[in-house]
Amino acid sequence: MKKGFTLVELIAVIGIIAILSLIATPAIISMRESLLESMLTTKINLINSAAKEYASDRIMNIPSPVSSDYIGNKNSKDNCYTVYVRVLISNGYLKGDSDDKLSIINPLTEESLNNELVCVRYDTNDAINRQIISYIIGEDSLYED
Repeated sequence: MKKGFTLVELIAVIGIIAILSLIATPAIISMRESLLESMLTTKINLINSAAKEYASDRIMNIPSPVSSDYIGNKNSKDNCYTVYVRVLISNGYLKGDSDDKLSIINPLTEESLNNELVCVRYDTNDAINRQIISYIIGEDSLYED
């Protein structure tokens, strides 16, 4: 009576496992990156909401765009009410996600977002139909590694 596996059977099993891992690894890496980007997007949305609330409490300081040049320009702090993320945390508008609860971490780079500057302003000069908008200045750079 024969016990154990032959060398050919072991090589076949190892080969099948290797092929499956080659197929699964890129999918797992892609899924992880997608999850981290989703986490960052959620944090950015929370920061923007907190900045809007912070600015709403200081309603007289919120500017309107003077020209259409400011609409959609996420690299300019001209014509903005600006606030740092660390100010939002220290004033209780936002909770940090680190151990000390005083810092928000970018999941892609693992760097603190506390020194990011948030621009808050109205979306239009029309006093009747305007809404408060906010964005992190240079937000696109947060997604770069």
